Parts: sequence; structure tokens; C-alpha cells
Amino acid sequence: MQRIERVSAASLSERSRRFIEVLPELRASLAATDPHLASLFPQVESVGEYFDFFTSLEGTAQRSEGEALPQDLDTVLERMRSAGAVDDRTLEDARYFMEHGSHRYSVAGNTLLLPYETLSEEEVTARKIAAAAASSRKPSRRWLWLLLLLLLMGLIALLVGWLLSREPERHAEPIEPAPVTEPVAEPESVTEPVPEAVPEPEPEIVAEPAPEPEPLPEPEPAPDPVIEVPVIEETVEPEADPLAEARKAAQEAEAAALKEAKLSRVEPVPAPQPAPAVVKEPKRKLPRCSVLREQKKLPELIMAVDGSYSMMEEDVRASGGWQTRLTSAHEAALQLVDNIDRNVTVGLVEISGCNFGSIIRGKYGAQGRSALKNNITNIFPKDNGTALVKGIYAMANMVTGKGESVGILLSDGLDTCLGTANVNLCQVASEIHSRLPNFKINVVMIGSEAEKLRCVAEITGGKVYTPRSAGEFSSQLQAAGATLKEVCEE
Repeated sequence: MQRIERVSAASLSERSRRFIEVLPELRASLAATDPHLASLFPQVESVGEYFDFFTSLEGTAQRSEGEALPQDLDTVLERMRSAGAVDDRTLEDARYFMEHGSHRYSVAGNTLLLPYETLSEEEVTARKIAAAAASSRKPSRRWLWLLLLLLLMGLIALLVGWLLSREPERHAEPIEPAPVTEPVAEPESVTEPVPEAVPEPEPEIVAEPAPEPEPLPEPEPAPDPVIEVPVIEETVEPEADPLAEARKAAQEAEAAALKEAKLSRVEPVPAPQPAPAVVKEPKRKLPRCSVLREQKKLPELIMAVDGSYSMMEEDVRASGGWQTRLTSAHEAALQLVDNIDRNVTVGLVEISGCNFGSIIRGKYGAQGRSALKNNITNIFPKDNGTALVKGIYAMANMVTGKGESVGILLSDGLDTCLGTANVNLCQVASEIHSRLPNFKINVVMIGSEAEKLRCVAEITGGKVYTPRSAGEFSSQLQAAGATLKEVCEE
């Protein structure tokens, strides 16, 4: 992969910017039809304020304005437009750059077309002046808001002054302080003692005379008392047994010793254990993005989505009922694209029917994420069968960097195309792993037939995921791309 040119983004025309954005999709569609025609257009990567144009052609690139283009290019583009692979505006822009406004190179006898045109110095200057004028208008708005605030504060001050003027005049006149007079000592007054209150005497209670007691009758003489003498029975206590008393004393002593031992025994109270300290894991130090970019070690994500008719089966549980496997794959893939590092380049492969094979949708940098998401949602069944083997090989062929590469394969079955249906997937994975040891393929298996894809993940060092619901699709796909969430720092 060699870089041909680097062009400032600010110097490009609107047509050039629009065509560069859809160029990866156009190259992918051409590659599916005729790989030779796809090599006519370069690969574009956005680097800060510049666009870099690359080509996979080997050889010295020489500027050649008169280099002719293949005659069948326009015919193929028209056929692609009729099939819906290219829209009218893209076809119009492609024809424009094929005729004029582009830059042509010759690389080892092959033609390379750089589809861009730059603005004149006057247009670039006018664009900068317009941008500066737009930015200079922002401070004037702030001054306008400040002026309005001051005006509002002035109106509030006038209103407060008017309200104060409506108070009675006595508040306006100064209040003279009262003269300070020395206190005059009053003559001591002679107070006569107040006589103590004498309590009134309580009325004397006169007791009524008690009635005289009636005379008691004389008692009759009592008969002589008969004294009964109680009979006291003698009780003979048994003689004490010395052995029994000794045994009883021993039992009492043993019980007392047991009781004393229980009272003296203190159960040990375990000392309170200190709470385990929370150890914060140190934040992983990330390498510099500029260093990885220079060494061509920026991580890549290569994603392949099965777009066969079997993916239209509605057996995935969602919040609103049931949805198709392909819809769940679309939603989970879009969420993954939003959560990975913007410095990660993403390649997209559509696994289609047997007549189409695998369709390479291109590789996308930070500026091409919207085009990438649009291409993900446009993956739908086009033909019978599943070209799975070609899709796996296409994933491996898109790996270009030297750093970590993560592959995610979403499929619900095996290859069903003539000539590749009997290919051993485990051998395919072994071949790819020996050539690309840093390329790990994570397999998201849908349905019972996809169990035979397990060896693809195990051989390449990836993981296997088997989602059953839309929520599991999302969480497991995020786990498959977790290492790409943050890869470097600026």
C-alpha cells in the first residue's frame, strides 16, 4: 500500500468532498463486479485536515494526464445504477471526474484516477474570509446580550427609585436625636410596714355529747374449763448413713465446681476485622496515536454480516415481540460502531448469495462513520445461498496494518454454494491464522447450524457468542469489540 498524494480538505470543491465520502462504497461495488475496475480508484483516508490517497498497485506512480480509462467503465457504472448499487448523483460525479477535473497516474502500466479538484486561491481565500466573518459574529452577539443586561439593570434601578419617592415625607426629613437629660434622683420614700394578714379563726367544732351507754347485764358465772392434754407421739429418727452423706457432699461439690467453671469461662469475642481496602486498578496507559499511525500499528476492525435469506427468520426475542435475525444484527452493529475509538479503521464485508459472493463494502476512518452505518443497514438478501467461505477470506484480505486486528463474523449457518460448501472451515481458519497471527475472529453464532463455526474463533484466538435476544445481541457484540473502545491518546 503506497500513498500517492496528500490534499488539504479545505482546498477541495464541494463535488470532491461529496464523491470522496461515497468512494469506498463505489470501490466495493466495483470489486464485486470487476476487481480490475476497482483498482482504477484509490483508497482514501482522512488524517486531520488532510485526505491521503493510497493504492494497492505496486510500482512507481508517475503523473500522466493523458492516460486513457477502460472503455467498459461507463457501461459497468450504468449497469450498477440500474441494479440500485449506485445512485444517480454518484454516477454523475464519477462521469465528471472521468472526463475532467481529476488527476491521473500510471502505476506499472495501470491507470489510477484521483477524483478530486481543488479550488482556486481566490476561492480558498473567500472561504477563509467567510469562516472568519462567521466566527467574528459570535463576540458581537455576546456584547448584545451584555448591553441588554445593563439596560435591564438600569430599568430596575429607576423602578426602585420611583418606589422610594412614594414614601411619606417624614422618612425624608432627618430625625433629630432626643436631648440627653441627666436622671434626677428621686427622694427616698418612707414605706410603712404592711401589717401581716391575720387569718380568720376557724369555727370551733363542738362535739355532740355521746349518749350514755346502756348498762350491761351481769355475766353468768362460766363453767370450769376442761383442759385437754395433747398426746405427744415420740418419733425415732433413723440413724445417719455416713456413706450417703459423703456421696451427697461430693455431688454438691461437683455441681458447685461446674457452676463456678461456667461463670468463670468467658467466650472469646472475635476482634473486628478491618474492611478490605478498595484497590483501584491503575488506568491503562495508552500509546500515542501519532506513533501507532506512523508505525502502521493502529488496530483495525473487520466486520462481516451474513445477508442471506435465512437471516430474515423472525426468531429473536425483542422488547416489542419478535424481530428478524438480520434486524438484530443491524442494530447491534450500529451500536458497536458508535462505541469504538474514532482512530480505529472499520472494514465491512457483506456475505451475500452464491451469485454475488462476498461484497467488500470498503474501509472507513473517523470521517466515514456515517457512510459505514448507512452501508450496514443496506445489507439485505440479494440471492439464494450463503457464500460464507468467500466472506471469511474477504475479511482476512482487508487486514492491512501490523497491529491488533479484530474480526467479527455474524452468521446463522454454513456455506451453501457450489464449490465451497464442502470446504473445511477449520482448515480455512488455520490458514488465515498462520498468515495473520494478530487477526482474531470473534464469531457471533445465530441458530443451531452455526455451531460448526466454533472452530473459526477457537483457532484464531477469538471468542464465541450465542445471543438469543436483541439485548444479548447488543451486549455480546460490545464484548466482542471491547478491546477497541479506547486504543490510543492524542
